[in-house]
Amino acid sequence: MCRALSNLGLIQYDKLHYDSALFYFNQVMSKLDADTLATEQKDYILTGLYNNLALLYMDQNEEQMALRYLRQGLILANRVDDQAEIARLKAELRRVSEERDILKKAAVYFAKDHG
Repeated sequence: MCRALSNLGLIQYDKLHYDSALFYFNQVMSKLDADTLATEQKDYILTGLYNNLALLYMDQNEEQMALRYLRQGLILANRVDDQAEIARLKAELRRVSEERDILKKAAVYFAKDHG
C-alpha cells in the first residue's frame, strides 16, 4: 500500500502537481504510523520518502524544508545502512547547501550594488 501511494506521489511530482504529490507522500507517512511493519522496514521506506519530499521542497524553493527532510533521511539511511541512499542524500545536501550559498552571495552582491 505504501509503495503504491508513494508511486502515485512520484507521478504527481513528475507532472509538477506538487500539492497532489505532497498529499500522497503524507498518506504514506500516515499509513506507516498505523502499520505494524518492523522499525527497520519503516525506516527504509521513510528514507526514500524523505528524499522525495526534499526534492519536492527544493523544486518549490523551500530550502529549509528540503534540508530538514534530507537530514532526517540521512539519519534513517545510516540507521538501516542503506549506502546508496546515504550517497544520494549527501549529494542532495551538498547541492542544496551550494545553491543556498550562491543565493546568499547574490543577495549580498545586489545589496551592495543596488542598495
